[in-house]
Amino acid sequence: MPHKPPPSAAKLIELALGGLQQMYYPEQKIFCYRTELHNGALVKRGVSRTNTLITLIGLQKAERGGFPKPFDTDPAIKNAETTYGRLDRIGDIGLHFWLASFSPHIMAPVDSSEAYLIAGLSNCRDARERRTMELSWFLAGLSEYAIATENSIKLSGIAKQTLTLLLANQEASGLFRHSFPGRSISGFFRSRIASFADQVYPIYALSRCQVAFGFAESGISAGRCAEKLCSLQGPLGQWWWHYDAICGCVVRRYPVYSVHQDGMAPMALLALGQIAGKTHYKSIESSLAWIAGNNERSVDMRSERYSVIWRNLHLPEFQMYVEEGIHFATGYERRVSAKNLRVLLECRPYHLGWLLFAMTGYRS
Repeated sequence: MPHKPPPSAAKLIELALGGLQQMYYPEQKIFCYRTELHNGALVKRGVSRTNTLITLIGLQKAERGGFPKPFDTDPAIKNAETTYGRLDRIGDIGLHFWLASFSPHIMAPVDSSEAYLIAGLSNCRDARERRTMELSWFLAGLSEYAIATENSIKLSGIAKQTLTLLLANQEASGLFRHSFPGRSISGFFRSRIASFADQVYPIYALSRCQVAFGFAESGISAGRCAEKLCSLQGPLGQWWWHYDAICGCVVRRYPVYSVHQDGMAPMALLALGQIAGKTHYKSIESSLAWIAGNNERSVDMRSERYSVIWRNLHLPEFQMYVEEGIHFATGYERRVSAKNLRVLLECRPYHLGWLLFAMTGYRS
């Protein structure tokens, strides 16, 4: 298969900006959960507060980078501000802080007191279960807000507490668990099987935590995870889906998600590069080339017709579970035939949001 060069950051940003307007509900001031191709047209399905926060973060970063707004996002930002007091997940609280960091004097969190945030760590279910992704969003949000307001002292205590919880989820392999182990046997095994998101968000959050608060251990931890993750990257630049954090191996390769390839992985590795001096450009470039067609099916995941990037390459669901079960039980990695892989003709707004965040300022 001939190698296809990675798409330029500018082209990816143009595609994302063009696609987000069709994913927005102006009356509700919120983004949809997903769009899917149905009878030759994109159809919006559901709504998502989390998708909206992430998408607005990406749009704000793009605007700050000099790219034009695809539509008036101020009503959506105002709506996000008014719903802050009703947030009941620590991850969403973190995303709110992250969004507020772009306009701290306009969209300051309603209550950023240490007592309120400590209560969130105690009361929010995702925090009580010590879920890695959500703790990472929270730490990233605190870090970005502290950097933007030049006031790390106010948030340093809760950031340190969150950092301690997050680092407790990192194994000797360098990879992070999905959550802190439960008391049950099933909880123990579930916690050790972590997704790509459980690796990449900590890398970003820990990198920015060092910048914001000067905690040296956070940058060291981010570097350990990144080195291990990049060592497991596929030959075509694929970021695999499920990992066993204890043994430090891949247990399910598919689906390979486009958002991991052009958004989340570049975002995290570029943030780490700012503190470590090593940006893993080779991993990023091969990751982006996968989007352009240097993948198992030689298919360009970008659709200029619909202004989206298709969601993933996946196996039939039964085959995915068989692959994970065999690998987890025996360590054997079955060869996957490319002809069995399918393109999922969906796109979610948070994908385009993270793409905007990662690619703004990236020179490819």
